[in-house]
Amino acid sequence: RKSQATAFFFIAALMVGQSLGLIGSFSFLMLQDLGDTGVMMGLATMAQCLAEAPVFFVSQWILNRTGVIRAMQVSLFAVSIRFGVYATMTRPW
Repeated sequence: RKSQATAFFFIAALMVGQSLGLIGSFSFLMLQDLGDTGVMMGLATMAQCLAEAPVFFVSQWILNRTGVIRAMQVSLFAVSIRFGVYATMTRPW
């Protein structure tokens, strides 16, 4: 049982890391293809940083309250939602 949880954690961490790497590499290219001139790229980066910064301060509380596995599941779900939004976006504004 413990080895299954450990395997899930490492697989989930790998998936989240790869997904965020893809988003970081291709989101600006996608926005450019949709006709953005650069303003939306800056706003997207700013929104990401503003959303992530508070999480650093409450991350220990989140992990203590939900546990590592549940936190990883929420992370995978959030990345999936983000991919879905990017996939359905037809214009930057």
